[in-house]
Amino acid sequence: MTTEHDSQTRIVLSWLRQDAHEDAERVLLRALDEVDATQQRRSWWPARRFTSVTNLRLAIAAAAVVIVAFFGYSLLPRTGGVGGPPTPAPSPTPSASPAAPVMLEHAPQAACGPTGGPLNCLAPGTYRLTGNVWPGQITMDVPVGWFEWLPYTDSDAYEGLLVGDGTNGGSGWGLQFILVNTVRKDPCDPTKGSYAQAQTSTVDGLVAAMSAWPGFHATAPVSTVVGGFSGQLVELTSTRTSTDCPNGSIWTIPQGGAVDTYPLVGAPGKARAGTFRIVAVNGTLFVVRTTDFPNTSPNELANGIPDDPTRHAADQVAMQQILDSIRITTAP
Repeated sequence: MTTEHDSQTRIVLSWLRQDAHEDAERVLLRALDEVDATQQRRSWWPARRFTSVTNLRLAIAAAAVVIVAFFGYSLLPRTGGVGGPPTPAPSPTPSASPAAPVMLEHAPQAACGPTGGPLNCLAPGTYRLTGNVWPGQITMDVPVGWFEWLPYTDSDAYEGLLVGDGTNGGSGWGLQFILVNTVRKDPCDPTKGSYAQAQTSTVDGLVAAMSAWPGFHATAPVSTVVGGFSGQLVELTSTRTSTDCPNGSIWTIPQGGAVDTYPLVGAPGKARAGTFRIVAVNGTLFVVRTTDFPNTSPNELANGIPDDPTRHAADQVAMQQILDSIRITTAP
């Protein structure tokens, strides 16, 4: 090798020793030794010899380029592709469980009508029944103009969602959500006693007991679905009046409160039909009683509202929407 060859080698080595390139020195020296050795040994194919300084310079430059490329690539950050271990993917941030809807009792208040007025109704939204006594989380979508009716305390399984009308006594028209404990043999005569709970703890057993009440008439049951649970729907009417059945009760709830006979029993000639949707949720009977008629309700009549056969016709549409929106979620 010539003196110029040595000079070129020193230049490249000087560059390689800068920063992180010192490790490349060994590779370059090995490559140059291979060049010298190649000129002295015989090859199995015609060898191209470096016969000029220019060729030598090109060889050194080519070796430097290869080494720079090799070590430059080795310094690149690894991204999980070919040439390095995969970078662990970031762990997904766990999402929080959606909060349960607000209970009806704690729902924000709003005016009952589009023209304003007292905040006596619920703000439209999705709510759940009050308390934790129900056989699961029971929710529904409440439209504008409805209010919550709670006859006992927030721990009792007897709650209503009624349409607002501005009268002091309320409309007495809407939906009531009820659990079942002890069923009366005669809603108007407590001395007749109650059925054994084993007789009325199923949908069919409760329907049979209701159909046997004296002075009451139940339609033939038809299949229904409430919140994804199948059951039976019956409609009851009565010939009893508030005169001979002033404090009627159809059954008690597990907490002890009594469920009244409204709207089946009222002033003579003013009683209305009551519709009962009965389903079993994990062995617990859940009943939705509705005043599904277009007329003025018995409670409104008692508060001086004129009898109007179409007063609640539009409300029937909204009530059906509420019924369709009911969802029952039980623990796995």
